[in-house]
Amino acid sequence: KCEDNFAGPTCEDCPTCPGKCEGNRGCVQCQAFQSGEVSDVDCLQCPFNVTMVDSVDVVVDDPETQLCRFRDDDDCLFTFSYGKGADNSLLVNVQRTKECPPEVNILPIILGIVAGIVLIGLGL
Repeated sequence: KCEDNFAGPTCEDCPTCPGKCEGNRGCVQCQAFQSGEVSDVDCLQCPFNVTMVDSVDVVVDDPETQLCRFRDDDDCLFTFSYGKGADNSLLVNVQRTKECPPEVNILPIILGIVAGIVLIGLGL
């Protein structure tokens, strides 16, 4: 029988634990995109090196590989996966491009508001 929230044949699965996605997030951000909360000095101490890839493809049936997605400070979505390499080391693949929301052109909005105020003022 497994302790606390752990499950699985060897009691290594913990579905309610924070997981390695959150734990690896800082190192992935600093190594891949030179951003995030991890300092440059701490970034050098990360226990793994990331591999940049064009697309992070994860086989759903592979329990050893986990897909992680987070929003960064620029509101962009970055994606990475982690799993065990051939030598049992942590293997982290990071998608080269981030998914960012389209920028809103604010000039037409401001001009529309100003025009609306002027037209309302002229109508009164």
